[in-house]
Amino acid sequence: MKNFLLLIFLSSWFHLIDLKSQVIISENFETWEDLGDGYTQPEGWFSSNAFDALFGDNQGILQSNDSYEGQYAARMRAYFTIEPDPVGSFMNLTAPINENPEMISGWYKHLLVNDTVILIAPCFAYDAENDTSTSVGTVNIEFSGLVEDYTYFSSPFTFQQPATADTIRLLIAFSDIVLSGESTFTIDNIKIESSSSLSELSGFSIPCYPNPAEGRVSYYLPQNLKSASLCLTNALGQVFFSLNQDLSQGTHQLSLEGLPAGIYHLNIKDEDGFTGNSRIIHID
Repeated sequence: MKNFLLLIFLSSWFHLIDLKSQVIISENFETWEDLGDGYTQPEGWFSSNAFDALFGDNQGILQSNDSYEGQYAARMRAYFTIEPDPVGSFMNLTAPINENPEMISGWYKHLLVNDTVILIAPCFAYDAENDTSTSVGTVNIEFSGLVEDYTYFSSPFTFQQPATADTIRLLIAFSDIVLSGESTFTIDNIKIESSSSLSELSGFSIPCYPNPAEGRVSYYLPQNLKSASLCLTNALGQVFFSLNQDLSQGTHQLSLEGLPAGIYHLNIKDEDGFTGNSRIIHID
C-alpha cells in the first residue's frame, strides 16, 4: 500500500513537470511509415527495418498493439539467425535542437532473459570554425531482467561542457546479447524535455543525483567557482536557500531536510560569468 501511494504521489509530480516543461522530442509511436514488402517503422526513426525492406530479413522494430496508451508501441527483439552471430533490433533517431535537454522519460516493459538493453542519448554542439561536432552531454540508461507491466522511467542528462547542443541522437539497442532465449523490449511515449523556466538560461546543466531526492541531493561542478552565488528556489520563485562563497570543482551536497515535497530550481553563478542550473524533485 505504501508503494502504491508513493507511485500516485510521484505520478502527480510528473504531471506537474509536464505542465511546467517544454517537450523537445516526443514519440508515442502512433504514426508508422510503409517501407514496402510488408515492413513498417515509426516515422522519423531509422531502424534495421530499412534494411529489412531491401533484403527481406525480419530483424527490425515491431509495430506492437501492446501499448502503454494509444494504439501502438515499438517492440525490439533479439534472437539467433542461422549463422552463430546474434541479431537484435535497434532504434536510432537524430534530431535538431537548440537547447540542452534536462530529462528523458517514457514507459517500458521487457523480457530480457540474460540480455541487456541500453538507451544512450548524446547531445552534440557544432563548431563552425573547425567544422566538427563535439559531444557536450549525454544520458545513459541500462535495462535488464523481467518487467512484465509498463513501468515509468526517467533520467536526467549530464553535461560535461558549458555549451548549447544543436543536435541530439537517441539510440536504443541490445547489448551483451546472451540469447539463452528470445528477449523482447517494448517502449512507448518517449519524451525529451527541458524546463520552460530554465530554458532561457544558456548555462551549464548541473548534474544532480539522486533525482528525485529525499532529504539530501548531490550536485557536480565542472570547475572552481569564485564568489559563487548559489540559490535554491521553488516553482513559484520563493527562495529556500542561498549562499555566496567560493566553490571547488567536484561533487557537493545540499540538504533538503525540512523542505516540503515539490520541484526546486538550483541556480549557481560566479564572478567569471559561469551560470549553472538544475531542476530537483524533492520527495518528503
